[in-house]
Amino acid sequence: METTTFTSYSHPFTLSVLDNGLTVATVPNKETIGFHCRYVIRAGGFSDPIPGTAHFLEHLIYTGPSRKGIHPLLRSHMLKGGDGNAGTNLYSTSYYVNGLLEHLEEALNGLCTLCTQPSFTRQLVKEERDIIIEEERARGRDPYNSWEEAMLYPTNLRLQIPLPGSAIHIEAIRYEELMEFYGATYRSGNALLIVSGNIEHERILELAAKQPQLPEGERTQPPPDDAPRLGTWTCRNPEMKPRVIVYTAMPQDEVAGTRTLMALDYLTDPAFGPLYYELRQRERIIYSLKVRDHGKPFNELGLQIAAPSSKLAFICSRVYAHLSDLRDGNVNEDSFMRLKALTQLQHDSRNERSVGGVVEAITRHWVHDELNDSTLWPEFLATTREDLVDVARKHLHLDNLGTIFVYDRDE
Repeated sequence: METTTFTSYSHPFTLSVLDNGLTVATVPNKETIGFHCRYVIRAGGFSDPIPGTAHFLEHLIYTGPSRKGIHPLLRSHMLKGGDGNAGTNLYSTSYYVNGLLEHLEEALNGLCTLCTQPSFTRQLVKEERDIIIEEERARGRDPYNSWEEAMLYPTNLRLQIPLPGSAIHIEAIRYEELMEFYGATYRSGNALLIVSGNIEHERILELAAKQPQLPEGERTQPPPDDAPRLGTWTCRNPEMKPRVIVYTAMPQDEVAGTRTLMALDYLTDPAFGPLYYELRQRERIIYSLKVRDHGKPFNELGLQIAAPSSKLAFICSRVYAHLSDLRDGNVNEDSFMRLKALTQLQHDSRNERSVGGVVEAITRHWVHDELNDSTLWPEFLATTREDLVDVARKHLHLDNLGTIFVYDRDE
């Protein structure tokens, strides 16, 4: 059995690979009386043979033989005050339970059992299909969903269909396809078990070894990845204030911290800053920045500004002009050091420093074969103004920028 301790994270953790290939990670937290267990399968939307297959299978596994929306093994845990859920993203499927430490063994057994011993039938597949289709119809009626995927997750635009699949795709998924997909992806070498709480790694290994196991099998390769679909997108949402989003993608192997520095530069730039504050006071615009580390070859940097429709084009032109200034090296040393100090404050308070944030980081980096015991923070502290300008020159050009306009009426 191979065991490694990772000490560079805000909460050190230990990871072991069992003989059957199952990866087990523990994140000790002596300040809690509860626990968190997560079972992750390295297969999501990008692995679907038919769009929506991974999400459909997640529903069936979590529901089990029950018609009440939750597996009977987890229902008994929830009656004791516990909690649980499941979710599918582009790259993985996760099942989790939370609860008091005294109920850990029971909850862990229930979680492992539902993932390793699927109990759904053809009849349940039919019933759950109707539920998922209705969910998607309701989702389509929700004015927040259409723009949220396009605005906050431009990578998803590559799918050109919702992650859970459209009604046509869901109708096409049969029991046989679901079982075939389960057999191909739900393998011990393709699974990760994470436990956090006031626990010992050796004890969790003992418990994990006693649980029902998936068949042995090699780990699947992560799907090939690329940058978000770039270009100009227009969405209509009558429930939201008009806004413009400018986004780009940068490889993770760039000098650490430059993405965040450029994002903060929007806020404090002497030229763009006054425009932002003036619009905020007069028009009550909303200004937010999204720097997303997906744990994959490309990160996304997105700038979102909500303002009256009449000002969106002007604001967009100012953003592009500011990016041009960055490419030209128009960043003075004093401004750069101020940005660096602000970024350090952001780092010190960010969610990734919590236990839950570390669990999310383990999941994300394990799925993409990027789990290692190095930290980028010392590299960030060494980042120079020249590093920032160099990255801007390579990546902040028109061919690597996308723009999304959200209007509250037809434009």
